[in-house]
Amino acid sequence: MRTTPINSYFFEKNRQKLLKILPPHSLAIIPAASNIISTADQHYPFRQNSDFYYLTGINHPNAILMLSPDHDKAEFREVLFIPEITEHDKTWNGNILTSEKATLLSGIKKIMLANEFEAIVSSFAEKIKTFYLPITDIAKTAYDIPVNQRKLAHYIQEVHPLHHFERLSPIIHSLRRIKEEAEIQQIKKAIDITRKGFLSSLKVISPGKREYEIEAEITAEFIRNGANGHGFLPIIASGANACILHYINNDCICNDGDLILMDIGAEHNYYNADITRTVPVNGRFTSRQRQVYEAVYRLHNNIISMIKPGISIEALNQQTIPFIEKELVDLKLITPAELKKQLPEKLLYRKYLMHGVAHSLGIDVHDPNNKHDTLEENMVITCEPGIYIAEEGIGIRLENDILITQDGGINLSIDIPIDADAIESLMHNKY
Repeated sequence: MRTTPINSYFFEKNRQKLLKILPPHSLAIIPAASNIISTADQHYPFRQNSDFYYLTGINHPNAILMLSPDHDKAEFREVLFIPEITEHDKTWNGNILTSEKATLLSGIKKIMLANEFEAIVSSFAEKIKTFYLPITDIAKTAYDIPVNQRKLAHYIQEVHPLHHFERLSPIIHSLRRIKEEAEIQQIKKAIDITRKGFLSSLKVISPGKREYEIEAEITAEFIRNGANGHGFLPIIASGANACILHYINNDCICNDGDLILMDIGAEHNYYNADITRTVPVNGRFTSRQRQVYEAVYRLHNNIISMIKPGISIEALNQQTIPFIEKELVDLKLITPAELKKQLPEKLLYRKYLMHGVAHSLGIDVHDPNNKHDTLEENMVITCEPGIYIAEEGIGIRLENDILITQDGGINLSIDIPIDADAIESLMHNKY
């Protein structure tokens, strides 16, 4: 194990929060993720269902958590069903989930085998009115819902058709928005590992290098420092590639005179960093590159100054518009006359800044959060303005991770160099 697991008290507290919200005579059922086959005898890297992890701390497939807020027997208010351990599992997989390990990680005392699940649910059904099932609300289409979640929901609805059914995901996601201190510490650790990866990348960036060579250096530094890996596919985009927002090929040559945009984030105990820096391949910004860079940096600082409880991410997007328009005029990309004539449905700035300036961060890199909901204390969001000038081959984005406090936003990634002069100094002193 690369990391020290989060204390089980954290997960116990999360379950208690949920149990207090669930109404009497209800039963919540949350499945773990399943392994997905990639080839004949291999699986894709396992990634736990985020809601299941938030409630259990368990990084194993095919378990099921069942919560009943007012069961007659207190021991049945939290039940974890785990797969039976076979000799095949012991021989071929090794990393198995025993009942003792499950209790140690989650704090759940009542551990049962998965093949007992159906009988237990049926025995509960007589006394409950409502099933809460975790069909996610953030799926882009119905087909994005994980197969095991779909199967579980269909099974419960088929066997108990006269019960009432409610969505569990909105309740869990509302809890996940506000971060406990244990979560903030994990995010800080992920950010610190990302800092080390970024600084290490500066040692290898030079004309003629391939983008994937820089990615390899970052990946190695992440692993050396105990990260689970990347929280998302890293973007290592040099030159015009930086104007492709989700560029992940990372296979081009870094040319002298170009910039390289690196959107990276380590994952530590399922909690993520999300940091973007843009640096000159040869260690020196051209006058035009620095002009655009400073514009993005000013946008970044203006947005952070607006972050506070009570504002929404959508409000941040809207309040950034006058600032971005001014910067684009100063960069001679649009004119004041053009701004006066622009149509509300076709704002000119969108040609140069196509994305929002913030998103929620946590177990998921884009943690569940409605951009219209107001920010609250102990939420964590990103701040990520950019300017992308495709015709000039310049794409610059600067991104930091911000903790919401009662006094405003605190930049958790302040130790990662961002000032243009500091970047140039680091790159010229790397040897």
